[in-house]
Amino acid sequence: MQAVETETKSHYSNGFKKKIDRNKYDLPLNERLKNARNRKGLSSAGVVQALKKQGISIGHSTLQGYEAHETSLNHRYPSLSVLITLANFYEVSYDYLFGISDKFTPTHLAVSHNTDIKDVIESRTSIMYNGVKLTKQQRESMVAHLDQILTL
Repeated sequence: MQAVETETKSHYSNGFKKKIDRNKYDLPLNERLKNARNRKGLSSAGVVQALKKQGISIGHSTLQGYEAHETSLNHRYPSLSVLITLANFYEVSYDYLFGISDKFTPTHLAVSHNTDIKDVIESRTSIMYNGVKLTKQQRESMVAHLDQILTL
């Protein structure tokens, strides 16, 4: 006797579901990685190139998969080592990436109570104001204005 294969509304005749629910953990990780990249002012290709210069190899489609929504067929989660690499590269906290906190900057990059703000402004590390990276001229202008204000 031959089995009769029938197709239902929810399954194909071979038994596979027609609609696959790809929603995995409902994490904001994909959005947060994309936001972190945009805050640095980089395209995904720019991130791949910058990481390559640091000796880290991530494919362009892989990075896009990390930023894709969980329901996307291209979606994937980064491994722990890649997640740490991206968090360090983007200079974001793990709590931010996982949606635990909206605080963007990790604590090891935050300014402490004993830090001289002039040293921070004049340092070679990138400084952002409201999500925009400050130029060298803007930094110099800030120092000049602060010197003026503090000598009053």
